[in-house]
Amino acid sequence: MTPIDLDTGLRSALQSIRENRLAVIVGAGLSIPSGIRSAWELAQEAKRRYDLARDPGEDPLSEDIEEQADFFYRSNRLTTYYIPRLIDKHAFAGAPNDGHTAVADFLLTGAARVAVSTNYDELIEAAGLSLDGMIDYALDGVEAANIDGAPLLKIHGCWRRDKLHTVWTPSQVGDGGEVDQRLTSSANWLAGHLANVDLLVIGFWSDWSYLNAVIAQSLGALNPSSVTIVDPAPRERLQEKAPGLHAIGTQVESFQHVRASGKVFLDRLREQFSKSYIRHILRAGAATYQAQSGAPPEDAWVEPPFAGNDVLWQVRRDLEGRFPNEPAQDREPEDGDALGLAMIELQAAGAVPEGASWRLPQDILVRVLNGKNRTTHVMKGAYDSKMSSPGPDVVVAVGAVDSPLVANVGRPNEGGSTHLAPPAPSIVRPAPRRWETQVTDILAPLP
Repeated sequence: MTPIDLDTGLRSALQSIRENRLAVIVGAGLSIPSGIRSAWELAQEAKRRYDLARDPGEDPLSEDIEEQADFFYRSNRLTTYYIPRLIDKHAFAGAPNDGHTAVADFLLTGAARVAVSTNYDELIEAAGLSLDGMIDYALDGVEAANIDGAPLLKIHGCWRRDKLHTVWTPSQVGDGGEVDQRLTSSANWLAGHLANVDLLVIGFWSDWSYLNAVIAQSLGALNPSSVTIVDPAPRERLQEKAPGLHAIGTQVESFQHVRASGKVFLDRLREQFSKSYIRHILRAGAATYQAQSGAPPEDAWVEPPFAGNDVLWQVRRDLEGRFPNEPAQDREPEDGDALGLAMIELQAAGAVPEGASWRLPQDILVRVLNGKNRTTHVMKGAYDSKMSSPGPDVVVAVGAVDSPLVANVGRPNEGGSTHLAPPAPSIVRPAPRRWETQVTDILAPLP
């Protein structure tokens, strides 16, 4: 295992995204920062509940969660007593963190070909909802095969959907039961669909490590091109707590270790992914700007100036031309220079980023949208009622067809006026925004 620094690991993972080779595997360590209870906490609570109710002649329950689960499994009470009575039904509830949001974004855009999770929680799915998207998840290979797009494969089960058949002990492997069949199905699907991928492994060195032995049945047949482990622990600790995953890494030529927080790594990778997407578009517009102006754009104008993952995601969504309440869905932008040209022209006119929009020196806030193959009246109807008030003064729908039709939502600009100062808003209705299809229509009348 080769130690690498955070920046090197990020560059490697971003290259995997560009080449459509990234697969993400996450364990409990990603969810514990969100308040999901540790194995030790669940074991202590289960022991407390059991010992309070046990008969005087019964032995106290073990403090080890694997021994607890194995005891009830062997007495055929894992699904009838241990899981439904001794494990708190709210144990896997929490709020998604930045790492979950990054995984959800990668699935919705196809930046990751698949995410494999050993967690029972629904934090990745919840993060998808916060991005206006639905994460398709599967519990076995058959379900994964029926998902259109990048699936989330939850190989240890889902607490909400089927908590009685979640994985709690290695004894459940090899018994021919439902859990065993599901793991075998997952292994078959993964082996057939993830050959020569680049595995990014995060969060497997928490105190849920006893379940890492189970993952070998699902991942042992993989033949990845590279494996990158992200965890603050030293190599010796990683090998001890997840020997199956460590063994997969030793079989490949590129086996790397980034000693960093998985949550931080994923959040930074999402930021780099967004900037790479926007940079691609800016560079596409640079040649057209030079041909049009006679001089190349300044270097800074072809670098994404936006800050923060929330803003970067919004810019990506706007550049994709997604309507409000739709997620960003593209791994890479379509070829074309008009969007990049529009953003470079705004910067050449002195505009600076403000949130996901641009503020011109004349105190005009401009939002740039991809309007390809749409008419302005349709876009007005979709966007105007959803934009915050106050919001942008002008919306540039690059590539849209300027339509004289009135949008069916909001109020049109009375009289077809093209002046920059829109009518004053009333108490009932906000002021209409000016819509254009190219930046030059805004800049021409400016002083």
